[in-house]
Amino acid sequence: ALGLTAAAASTAAAGVIIGDAGMGDAGSGSDNGDIVVEPSQLNFGQLVHGGLAPAYSFDLVNYGFGSIKLFGFNKPDTTGCAPFTVTPTGLSDLPPFGRDTWWVSVEPSFPRGYYSCVVDILDDDGNYDFISLNVQIIAPVMQVTPAAIPFGAVTVGTTSPTQYIFI
Repeated sequence: ALGLTAAAASTAAAGVIIGDAGMGDAGSGSDNGDIVVEPSQLNFGQLVHGGLAPAYSFDLVNYGFGSIKLFGFNKPDTTGCAPFTVTPTGLSDLPPFGRDTWWVSVEPSFPRGYYSCVVDILDDDGNYDFISLNVQIIAPVMQVTPAAIPFGAVTVGTTSPTQYIFI
């Protein structure tokens, strides 16, 4: 329920800010307090070993009424976290209703396999904020061009013209 009581008669404009009071953000973040991580998961899908990899961003959003101190992050030193690089902006204070965009990249030169990591966001909002990261590094797929080689009719005991393929 929401109530508003005027303390004195005034012609000045009044506003009401309605927050989520720690109730989350409709499931897209990991909010237990003021900061919400949006999105709370980045899935890089399948990346070819040794190939190119995109970088994805996520936002830290302060839905509270006070500034939040950002101290960085904790990425565990595990095999599951090894391919991921988290790049914060270096912002140390996130103002009320402020947004800070961080980036995550993955290095696909790691051995083939599935990698999963939970990176803790270190701040002073009094709750556990994190980003979950996932990638599967797969073997390169060989492609041959052309898909068929047209030798045509070749008489037994003769040699056909040389054909070339590209791998």
